[in-house]
Amino acid sequence: MRQDARARDGGVVHQVAGDQHVHHHNHPEGAAPQVERIARSITDPFDRARALGAVAKAEMTDHQERAQALLDDAERIARSITDPYRRATVLGTVTDVVAGRAPERAQALLDEAERLTDSITDADLREQTLMFLARAAAGYAPAEAERIARSIPGPTCTWALKGVAAVVMETAPAEAERIARSITNPTARAPALGQVAGAVWELDPQHARALLAEAEHIARTLVPGFSRARALSEIAGAVAGHASYRARGLLTEAERITRSDTKTFQKWALPDVAENLAALDPAEAQRIVRSIADPYDRTKALGKVTETIAGFDPATAERIARSIRRQHIDRFVTKFFPNKWRVAQPLEFYGAQALAVVAGAVRNSDPQHALALLNEAERTARSITFIDDREEVLLHIVQAMTRQQPRKR
Repeated sequence: MRQDARARDGGVVHQVAGDQHVHHHNHPEGAAPQVERIARSITDPFDRARALGAVAKAEMTDHQERAQALLDDAERIARSITDPYRRATVLGTVTDVVAGRAPERAQALLDEAERLTDSITDADLREQTLMFLARAAAGYAPAEAERIARSIPGPTCTWALKGVAAVVMETAPAEAERIARSITNPTARAPALGQVAGAVWELDPQHARALLAEAEHIARTLVPGFSRARALSEIAGAVAGHASYRARGLLTEAERITRSDTKTFQKWALPDVAENLAALDPAEAQRIVRSIADPYDRTKALGKVTETIAGFDPATAERIARSIRRQHIDRFVTKFFPNKWRVAQPLEFYGAQALAVVAGAVRNSDPQHALALLNEAERTARSITFIDDREEVLLHIVQAMTRQQPRKR
């Protein structure tokens, strides 16, 4: 765990990084300069490099020289990191951005990152890193991505292939379908086929319906419980924009399965149901979220619902985002946690993240309001005392402001 950046003077500790004064300016280029400033303000090299990589990716189309400078900074930071997991992850982030302009350079960085995974002693962490590299490479080198995914031992290989298929289907749906069908674990194969169905619906609706029927059939062969509910929920989310009635039926089935099981199982599955239902019925999705007893899980679920709704109804998403701290501190926390201060900061974490998601959704349609939301999200983030939480949410803010615009419903 890293320590907060502090200056010491005669035994008196003056906090520097956490409560620094934040200057906000309405820049003619919108929020981009402020987003970069937030990225550079992150003190942890791992988080700062990933944030700079996210900014570079967003800038690459219109400001290539600036994006390249950001990438150079991110790579320089990566090479100062000794931990192989962290260095490999940052290099993987850079490869995804570099690939469009310098595919050979991207391949060299990917090879270097993959070699670094041999030095990761924790098996689970090594598998997670390889899974990340596979997905990062899938957009520009699908064959390499599939090779990396298949090199992962055990069940992680299944989920890595699902992640690769999800990226590949954007440009090569037939190849994505081949990868999805090669997945041996039905828990992952069912939603993977559902994702492909959603991707090809407009091009070949007949084939899409066949894929959807197959995905549903596989999901229903799973033992009733978390795996079946999650698979049905993911399938519904993938096709909601094309077959809303059918998707709604799948989500109703998933919720019924979830509520018939244990409280622990509901804690895991209900957020997935709510997130996928939000695209079809935001009010019903919020009803499901409000039924989650634990305030932490409820707040996280609200964040997922906010992100989905922001793509087509940012005003409602903003209202939900603003409700997170008020509703979940004042109404519920005293019941579960008599000492409010112990949980106030984590809930602020999710509130700031949700506001940033809305800001990212409206950054093109209403840049002035996006900047105001970004300012508010940053102020909330910097009010968090614990540096790990504070810098993680700052990274999320940068990522929310730079990710590709969500599709309209």
